[in-house]
Amino acid sequence: DTDAPQVSHKPGGEPKIKNVVHELRITNQVIYLNPPIEDCRYKLFQELFAWKTIILSLPRIQSQRYQVGVHYELSEEEKFYRNALTRMPDGPSALEEAYSAVKGIVTEVEQYVKVWLQYQCLWDMQAENIYNRLGEDLNKWQALLVQIRKARGTFDNAETRKEFGPVIIDYGKVQSKVNLKYDSWHKEVLSKFGQMLGQNMTEFHSQISKSRQELEQHSVDTASTSDAVTFITYVQSLKRKIKQFEKQVELYRNGQRLLEKQRFQFPSSWLYIDNIEGEWGAFNDIMRRKDSAIQQQVANLQMKIVQEDRAVETRTVDLLTDWEKTKPVTVSFH
Repeated sequence: DTDAPQVSHKPGGEPKIKNVVHELRITNQVIYLNPPIEDCRYKLFQELFAWKTIILSLPRIQSQRYQVGVHYELSEEEKFYRNALTRMPDGPSALEEAYSAVKGIVTEVEQYVKVWLQYQCLWDMQAENIYNRLGEDLNKWQALLVQIRKARGTFDNAETRKEFGPVIIDYGKVQSKVNLKYDSWHKEVLSKFGQMLGQNMTEFHSQISKSRQELEQHSVDTASTSDAVTFITYVQSLKRKIKQFEKQVELYRNGQRLLEKQRFQFPSSWLYIDNIEGEWGAFNDIMRRKDSAIQQQVANLQMKIVQEDRAVETRTVDLLTDWEKTKPVTVSFH
């Protein structure tokens, strides 16, 4: 015995569906799909109906042609398999799957086209509106630049069309225009961010450098208790800012790295992160030394304060006593 030959085709055959071609265009700075997505849905369903009709139009075997003398008019259901869809073994599930497949393709196409249509904002949006919305939050600017770079994947390739089964989206005519507009926006946002980041880094470097110099010029080992207290207060105020300073250094590090990845042209006056990290390290070193010195002098300083407080109190009592002795006597005139 030999095995039955394997069927090389799908049950029901392989439907030959005509390609449905849609083209993305741009006219008067407006991106649109031609023909619209509704045409895609209509043509796919027409293909489905045509494939169904092949089955529903098959003629039934008619027994009356072999019966002599018998003649009567047959209905459409008797001539053809018009009601075959209502008698399928699995009910309407096969037909429902076919409809779902069409809807699924249309949904995929809609989602893909929607991404392209979003690039309309490249022509519609105003730079000032974007800058006002982002403000001076460097984290938001970085996030925007990352999104801009990531979104290039939709159109920055050698292809000019995308296929979804029989549906073809041709985007060749808008690809180059979107690319040029995108590059223009990217360059402008990158330049603006670079300018803001550079200014922030320079100001931060100056602030840290000034604070470091202040720390170096003063000491808790001073003859004046009030000066020592003022210095301790200053050190404590800087300690409270350390966490925020650390976040800023990390922000500047990531920001410069992002500019490098996106090929920003650094100006000759750019203060690189290496300089900031060097100044930041020197600031932390002097902070640790001064804080350690303060901890060692706290007990002595407290004793000085108590002694000075007592001395002030003694001088106050002496002054009041002396005043009582030497104050002028009130004279009454009658």
